[in-house]
Amino acid sequence: MAADLGMLYTRGGKIEDVGLMQDLAYDGQTGNFTVGLVVTGGTSGATGTIHADADAGATGTLTLKNIKGTFQNNEAITDTSTGAATVNGVLATPALTPGNDEVVLLVDPVNMTKSDLMDALRQFMHKVTVMDFPALSSGNQG
Repeated sequence: MAADLGMLYTRGGKIEDVGLMQDLAYDGQTGNFTVGLVVTGGTSGATGTIHADADAGATGTLTLKNIKGTFQNNEAITDTSTGAATVNGVLATPALTPGNDEVVLLVDPVNMTKSDLMDALRQFMHKVTVMDFPALSSGNQG
């Protein structure tokens, strides 16, 4: 029996589902994005709700949720207000910051064997290290 596995993390004081968010880098920004609005890819038609915007002027990263479709590198993106820029790369799993973000593993232990639990823990460790969480990367394990 495969274990039911869920991961949550805290970011900015909110509990979020890791699997539901992705980061999208942008450059060439000509209008500021607004958290809570929908961003759309001009070529792909992909959409996502803006959860956060790490705005560094002409460049930045949108953290999106409720993503539909696939954003394309170098396509124009706009939100439903004034936000406008160009995609710089592809969707990526958000990087977590030790001390600011915490990750929690949720498993359903009903009818789980020891092997199922170990599989769930391995999946958790793999997902967290893929998210570039330095506290759990191989270089930081004691």
